[in-house]
Amino acid sequence: PYIDNVEQAALRNMQQGYEQGLNTIADRAIGAGAFGGSRQGVAEGEAGLTAVSLRQQLEVHRKNPDCSGCHNKMDPLGFGLETFDVLGRLRTEAVDATGTLPSGESFNGPAEMKQVLLARREAILRQLMRRLTGYALGRELNRFDNCVIDAAMQSLREREARPQGAVQAIVLSLPFRHRFYPASETSVSTAVPE
Repeated sequence: PYIDNVEQAALRNMQQGYEQGLNTIADRAIGAGAFGGSRQGVAEGEAGLTAVSLRQQLEVHRKNPDCSGCHNKMDPLGFGLETFDVLGRLRTEAVDATGTLPSGESFNGPAEMKQVLLARREAILRQLMRRLTGYALGRELNRFDNCVIDAAMQSLREREARPQGAVQAIVLSLPFRHRFYPASETSVSTAVPE
């Protein structure tokens, strides 16, 4: 019973956070005049809208040039996963799980999205290795780091995309083992005062 209560409390907290995020998006959209009326009017159905779906709220959010660069790339992936709730359980109600990637490829639901992504498997794994290498090195990558990425990719191919070998290839690479971090001006001096 205790575990069930904790799980229910966690689910409640996640749902409240999710709803607060949606309300923030709706407030901004309505404040910008996207739907006309006020937030209170929408909540009561007085502004001509009985309900604003997440998809509609995100469409308004993507109209903001500061937000569209990222949201145009990640929202379609999120739409493809709409058949699952915040805990990963399959939703019982019908949802619109269609999406179109910036490349123009369309899908309906997670199974079709998986097939679209698997068609780009090599490119996705390479980008993942680039990000992982950059994170491990603590800096932006340059052309000399391509050999590390190539070694990580080779390890992924040899081990059926298991990450252990790729991480090992990065950690044992020359750039990782010979990282140089110059002393900052805020570091403590070890010099003895005269």
